[in-house]
This record gives sequence, C-alpha cells and structure tokens, in this order.
Amino acid sequence: MGVNYEKGIVESTKENAKTIATIFGKEAEVDAMFTDFQPRIDALNTVLNGKNVLLGMYNANALGLMGTASQLNLIANELGANNLGESVGEEEKASHGEEASWETIITLNPEYMFILDRSTATGAADEGVMGVREVIENDLIKEMDVYKNGKIVYFIEHANVWYTATGGVQALNTMLTDLEEALIQ
Repeated sequence: MGVNYEKGIVESTKENAKTIATIFGKEAEVDAMFTDFQPRIDALNTVLNGKNVLLGMYNANALGLMGTASQLNLIANELGANNLGESVGEEEKASHGEEASWETIITLNPEYMFILDRSTATGAADEGVMGVREVIENDLIKEMDVYKNGKIVYFIEHANVWYTATGGVQALNTMLTDLEEALIQ
C-alpha cells in the first residue's frame, strides 16, 4: 500500500489502515486512531500553516530540495507550510530532490528547513559520508535566521521511517512525534 501525495500522507494512511481493518472488522479502531491524531495535526498546523519552508533530503554529502509530492508531504500538505522548494529546478523532484546551491537557499530565505537524512536511512552514514549537520550547517547557512532561530529540523533518528515507511499508522505516529518534539515545546 502506498501514498497518494495529492491526497496527502494522513488521508492515504487512513485509507490504507481502513482497507486492512475491513478484513478484520476493525474499522472503528481505525476511526478512533485518526480521531486521536487530529488534535496533534491541528497543533502542528498552528505552528506551520503559511510558513515558508524548505523540504530537503540529505544524501551522500549533498542536499536536494524536495517537492511537495515527497516523503515530507505531511509538512506542506496537511500542516499548511509553503514549500519554497517547489520553485527550484525540475517539476519532478519527489524521489531524491533537486540539487540547489547554498546561495539559492539563502535567496529563498525559509522560516524553517526540514531535512530528511537519507544517508542514515540507507546506512550510508556508516560508509564515510559526512554527517548531515556538518554539511548543512556551513558558514553561509549559519548566517541565516533559520539557523540562528534554531528552525532547522533534522529527521535522523527515524530517518528510515520518513524515507521508506510513509503510509502506515505507526509511521504516521512516529512522524507526528518527531514534528511535535521539534516544533512544540
């Protein structure tokens, strides 16, 4: 079961769960789960709705800016953030992002940056790849408000969930928790 990024991660996850629940007669439990998710989604939406963000994937010492039809869809779709990366490069950049210069990132001047660490998700971090923070937090980025205000969010600990498991209920719970820990204090 996959994710339809036009519908969004939450709706796709709900449809996937309902399909499985139908087999076991557990539809009411799925409805209850998503009723519990909604206040969490609403609280995160309050933080991000209308904010200018960059969605990025760190991979083998490089940063690619991701479109909204990507693993980070939740941020721009359900949480209402304005993904500035949509304006960079090719229209189709869902799988690994569109490489952009640091100067482009400075020009876009996001209020938040969300970085998925693919190198950790795939185990490449153990193969001599530089750490995501070491690459992203360079001298140019350190001059930006997004860095100074602590609004660069990294998905490292659960990178494998963000990269490969979107569309499942446990994955959605993990993703919401990661966002809550980063954005709601």
